[in-house]
Amino acid sequence: MVMPIGAMATAGLQVFALVRRLREELGVNTTCGASNISFGLPNRHGINNAFLPMAIASGMTSAIMNPCALPTPMAKIAEKRAELEAAGIIVPDEMDDETFCRLMGIGSRSAQPLRSFADAVVLKMAARHAGTAVVIGAGLIGCEAAGCLAALGVATTVVAPEPVPLLRRFGVDVGERVVKMLFDAGVRFVGSADVTAVVESGVVLAGGENVDGDVVVAATGVRPDVRLAAEAGLSIRAGRIVVDEQMRTSARNIYAAGDVTLAYNVAAGRQVVSEHWRDAALQGRVAGLTAAGVSAQWDTASGFSCTIGTSRLAYRGWGGPYERCRVVDQRDGFVATYHDGGDIVGRLVATTSPVS
Repeated sequence: MVMPIGAMATAGLQVFALVRRLREELGVNTTCGASNISFGLPNRHGINNAFLPMAIASGMTSAIMNPCALPTPMAKIAEKRAELEAAGIIVPDEMDDETFCRLMGIGSRSAQPLRSFADAVVLKMAARHAGTAVVIGAGLIGCEAAGCLAALGVATTVVAPEPVPLLRRFGVDVGERVVKMLFDAGVRFVGSADVTAVVESGVVLAGGENVDGDVVVAATGVRPDVRLAAEAGLSIRAGRIVVDEQMRTSARNIYAAGDVTLAYNVAAGRQVVSEHWRDAALQGRVAGLTAAGVSAQWDTASGFSCTIGTSRLAYRGWGGPYERCRVVDQRDGFVATYHDGGDIVGRLVATTSPVS
């Protein structure tokens, strides 16, 4: 049993210490309610999402949760609050969103997000009891998630507005090959299709077609939220915070790192947008060292990998626009090289392992 941190501030730390000892000294499995920790507090989903991965890292084996209880979209909550305010109905400021939704009777099925480790745990638990799944979005995360769901025996469909997966990043030629990777992994791809609604049976497409999904995953990406930075007067370009190679913003002693930045990379010789956690971690390290007075700069090429079934995609380069792409098929995959002018700005290597 986990005490809420609203009643005992050290409850979380005590749980982590206890679970770690049970695991290391007795070697036993442990479980607890995933939401007890946040009882009576606002933003319960945020607290639970932070608590769960830390508990797992401490050695907790499983968590008691309802994988079908998904949060109501914030836009819908805000719309209802505005409606009540316009009608002259006073809602107490201290009422949290969960209580508000329960009292107002709002909340319908929505797609499961996939943005954190806790989201991944919830998705995996939901997949154990699912026969079908729909992944909305055909980016790297969407394709990899679809492959993982199919590997668990779940009949999975990827739906995307683009005609092929990974179109914006890697182009049509690569996208057509990724469709085959998905097919080989047991995943159906539906391109040039927009999802208009998430319903109990799955999703509804703009053309009226229903796609079955006991589990629906939203892998449509995120946009940087630079409102605070803009209000603070920081330099913003193309919706991102401009930083130099040391992650310094336009304001003294203020640093930024990760997806939210347009950062200067020394090796590239220009500002680069990077949307991968490895680069975010490197940029964060540079920012921390610079703030501490240690010389550091972002000077490594961006890189990431993605696994779809038995295939692996590994990319190294600067992303962004390119003039042409040259794809060379190989016995176990293909290599795509991206050119801008006379320069090579990226290289994607796809390899497929034989099914054992």
